[in-house]
Formats: sequence, C-alpha cells, structure tokens
Amino acid sequence: MRLRVQFDCFTLDMDRRELKNGSVLIATQPQVFDLLAYLIANRDRVVSKDDLIAVIWGGRIVSDSTLVSRINAARRAIGDNGEEQRLIRTVSRKGIRFVGTVQDASDSRVSSQADGLTPIPPNAPFDRPSIAVLPFANLSRDAGQRFFADGITEDITSALCRLKNFLVIARNTMSTYEGQQIDLRRLGHELGVRYVLEGSVRMTGDDIRVTAQLLETEGGNHLWAERYDRKLEHVFAIQDDITTSIVGRLGPELLAAEYARVSRKPTHSLDAWECVIRALHHSSQQSESASRKALEFLDRALDHDGEYAQALGMKAWLLIFRAFQGWEDMAEVLIQAKSLIAHALAVDNDELWPHLAQGMVGYATRDNELSMVALTRAVELSPNSVNAHGLLGNAHAFGGRSAEALASIHRAMRLSPRDTYLSDFELYQAFAYFQGAEYGAGLKFARQAHRLRPGHAYPLLLGASCAGHLGDLGIGASLLLDLRAIMPVVSPAWVEATSPYVRSEDRARLVEGLVRVGLRQ
Repeated sequence: MRLRVQFDCFTLDMDRRELKNGSVLIATQPQVFDLLAYLIANRDRVVSKDDLIAVIWGGRIVSDSTLVSRINAARRAIGDNGEEQRLIRTVSRKGIRFVGTVQDASDSRVSSQADGLTPIPPNAPFDRPSIAVLPFANLSRDAGQRFFADGITEDITSALCRLKNFLVIARNTMSTYEGQQIDLRRLGHELGVRYVLEGSVRMTGDDIRVTAQLLETEGGNHLWAERYDRKLEHVFAIQDDITTSIVGRLGPELLAAEYARVSRKPTHSLDAWECVIRALHHSSQQSESASRKALEFLDRALDHDGEYAQALGMKAWLLIFRAFQGWEDMAEVLIQAKSLIAHALAVDNDELWPHLAQGMVGYATRDNELSMVALTRAVELSPNSVNAHGLLGNAHAFGGRSAEALASIHRAMRLSPRDTYLSDFELYQAFAYFQGAEYGAGLKFARQAHRLRPGHAYPLLLGASCAGHLGDLGIGASLLLDLRAIMPVVSPAWVEATSPYVRSEDRARLVEGLVRVGLRQ
C-alpha cells in the first residue's frame, strides 16, 4: 500500500517521493521534500532547529541561512510564505510547525475526468460558511435561452463572492458539473463546501419562472426553497431576492448586514445585461476570434447603457489582454483602456472589472505599485474572485516576489479546483517559478499551459527561456519555433521592451534563456 497524505489542494506521496497540486507534479529538491514530509509527520508538535538538523542533515553542521532557505522553499512548494504562514507556522524561539489539515490518502482513489481536467483531491471544509452554486437548469423550450440561466447563475455567484465572511467556489469550476447527476455528499467532499444552491429557469414569452433551493451537502437537508413567477423585466429583483435569502439563512446578522452594504444596483437595461453575459462566454474562450466577438457584445451593451461599469471595465481588460497576445497594438490600446477605466470608476468605484483592468495597465507599463494597489482592491471587493487572486499573483511575480505570487495563485486554485481554464493557472505559475529561478517547474507549467492553450505566446516564451537555462536546447528550440510561428516579431529587443517583469535582472534572465536556444535579433 502506498503511503500518501493530502492537505489543502496537495498530495504528498511518500513512496514515490512526489508532491502534487491536484494532478500537477511540483518540482522539489530532496531535502525540501524530506523537510516537508517530516513536518507533516510531526504536525502535533513544534519541530526545533536541532530536530531538523538531526533528521534532514544527519546531524551535520548546517548554517542558519541554509536552513531558512530550505524552509522557504518548502513554503513556496505548497503556496505558503513567511508572512501568511497558512500551512507552515514559525513559533518564535521554538521552531516551526505544520498547521494544515491533513488527511490519510493511502487508499483513496481520486477519479480522473475524461475531459482532461485536473483531478481533485478531497478538500477539508472551509472554516467559514461556504457554498457552491450549481448551474441553473434551462427549462425553456428554446435551447438558445441557455445564456439566460447562465446569466442568473453568474450574477448570484458574483454577488455572494463579494462577501468577506463567505467562501464561494468559482463559477468556472461549477460549470464542469452542468448536466450531471449530483451526489451532494461527494460534491461537498470534493470542494470542501457545506452548502449547495441549485435551481432552474423557464421563460415563456415575457414571463419567467425561477426556482431555487439551498441544501446541506453532508445530510442533503433542504434549508430553503422558493419559486418566483415574475415578468422578465424583474429578473434583477429575482436574483437579489435569491441572494438575500441565502445570506439571511446562513448568516442572519453578520452576512445579511454585509450583503446590504456591498450589494449594487444592476444596469437598468436587460438588453445590456444580456450582451455582457454573452461577452463573458466569448471572452472565456481566450481565442482571437472569440475575444473579438466579446468586444462586439460589450460595445452593444454600452450602446444600450453607456454607464454600465462592468461592461466598461471588461472592455478595457479585454483590450489589454488582446494586446499582450499580439492581436492589438499596446500603445493604442492603453490610451483607450485608461479612458474606459476612468469612466467605469467614476460610475462605480466598487465594480470589480475596472480594478482588474487597472492591474493589467500596471503590467503593460511596468508600474508594479499600480498593479498591486488595483488588484489588492479587487481582492478586497470580491474576496472569492479567482481572477483577482490570480492576477494579484502575477503582480507579485512581475514585481520580483515569487513566493507571494504562488500563495495568491494557489488561493485561486483552491477556490476553483476544477477550473475549465486551467491554462491560466499554469501560465501564472510559470511566471512565478521563472521569477524565482526555479526553471524546472517553470518549464513544466509553461508546457502544460501551451498544451491547454496552444495559440498563446507567453507559455512558449517562458518555456523556451526556462529550457535554455536548464540546458534543454532541443526542447527550447522546438518551443521557440512554435513561438515564432505565432509571433514573428519576437527578438531579444522585443522581449526586453514588452516583458511585464519589472526588475531588469528578471528581464535579462528571460532574454538570456531565449538566446541560449537560438533567439537572435
């Protein structure tokens, strides 16, 4: 029998000496693996410096700097850091202790999904009220009204995400359960949530019926159920009623008061809202044609309602995303994006998307302070936003803080363990590992991001550079060839000029790795 333990979203396999995040192998040095395994095995006590030296180094003399570097490496491997100390805690003048919740997984079988998504290890329940919103079923005769059910699901999830004392599984993860028969107990075990909201939408002409019910995952108990028969024009009121009922049922005082404070009035144009929901669908595909289609829908939304802050912010974000892919001119895009962001923030400073877009402006201009302020604000506004945590991780990486980057990225992955856009997480980790000069891990995640999203430049660019630093010239040259095919203008000067890494030494390493595998002016 193989000895394995699980904690957070990680699995530590003692026999194979492997650390995995989901199904993704995390590169660890032998001493770092041994240190982590020892801390987990002795998690019921504080482990002293002498304990570590005796077990990990066999009693040999070891400098304090070496010991600290190994502890920091162990923290980075599991998405922790010395400031947060979420899993490995320092006890002043005593030593360190592993404080994460650990499960014996020696006999567990984590099912793999046929669609290629990362398998999910069982997760310990969150320590706060936690919920998963299943995709609302479309019961309308017209299958084309699927977007309407998706829109209601999206808005309810987004409203719950804004609560600081509530934890919400991301919409991208929940979309993978669409159309499936759900075992509530298994769902709660997989995602670590206590409650599930499910419902349906039926439209007939101008009439709409929405049903919703709130269930406990452990016992399947019905906590609340309601049916809403309204005119289509009142759909926003239905969404607000459902969200208020959930919050009131799970946290009558604290959460209800908080929701009343952060809830926002939606756009008054149903047509504009429909366009934004369709834009979200297209932008999530991240291809050139789909993102262009998303921009068309956002323009239509703004034609209906020029003060729609979410549409303004999304358009700014999407324009900069397209420029980073080489599909738009960055200088022209920045002028337009800055104007859109200023307009959106003037309309609603508490809307998430303009702050996400502002973070992207910081990437493009190498203004790390701007990115950090904007994306920290985004996390404050929506503590469960996967986008906010992931993009904040990038800001840390670009600013030279790989450990903090990985902590933010792994937080996003915890909130969305089955994310259908896993390539984003893989790319973000590649950015972070490259910055930390962990080229083996950087190459691994860059190649996985490329496999999942083959038309994008940055996974190839990062992967080729990491391969150059590792001396894997064959792999690097192959990745560089693919990069040139989608971005013919790539050169050392172009990489230096466009890379979002703020520190000159990070950009120099990026160029150096590419030159080693054959990049020339």
